Amino acid sequence: MKIKFFSLMLVMAPFLLAQAQARTQAPQKPALPPETDMSHEGWFAEMPPALAEARSSGKDMLIVFGGSDWCAPCKWLKYNILVKPEFNDWAAEHFVLVDIDTLARGLSPERKKRYVALQARYKVGSFPSVFLATPGGEPYAWTTYIPPTDSGSLAAITASVKLDTPARFRAQLEPLIARGRAFREGLARAGRLSGAARADAMVDALSQVRADFLEYYYPEKIAELRALDPADRRGFLAYLAG
Repeated sequence: MKIKFFSLMLVMAPFLLAQAQARTQAPQKPALPPETDMSHEGWFAEMPPALAEARSSGKDMLIVFGGSDWCAPCKWLKYNILVKPEFNDWAAEHFVLVDIDTLARGLSPERKKRYVALQARYKVGSFPSVFLATPGGEPYAWTTYIPPTDSGSLAAITASVKLDTPARFRAQLEPLIARGRAFREGLARAGRLSGAARADAMVDALSQVRADFLEYYYPEKIAELRALDPADRRGFLAYLAG
């Protein structure tokens, strides 16, 4: 039996050697590029340094959640708008810019885990999701990419996207910026008042923010308003409950 076994091994040896060589010579999966705190020009790819910059500068944050290698509207937004200097020059004056681009390929497991956690924190339900947020990262407005033509055939939509301009998306953001400014100014005014006047100023301020954002991110403001005006004279608390 031993003779047969060794004979078999001698016969199999060239085959086993060839297999081992094939494994060692097989192309290795390329290493991921080194990850930095920055994405494309002027955009942060990680939240902690972006928050530090926002708090230091006092600027609001523009936070974009996308997936530009699997989501067509994300790709359109990023490459037709967000990477263009004519948009970035304007946006950088108003915001700290954050690009949370959850790629299907090319992200390390650690970065993907952080990105998925951020999606959960910001209640991201669709892509792309664009949040305008305070320097502390609390969002007060949301939007998405809307093609110039959003009806008809896919070919018509794609053709319209090729003609899109950063100026159009900037115009989409400007009313949201104004609402954010009114929100903060209203809260500052409320801070200088008391009683019913304070409650009214708070209602004016909070009405600038999406109702679901108030529930998720500003519950202490709702609690303060409820304590100031338990009778809910203006019906704002009933509106939120509805």
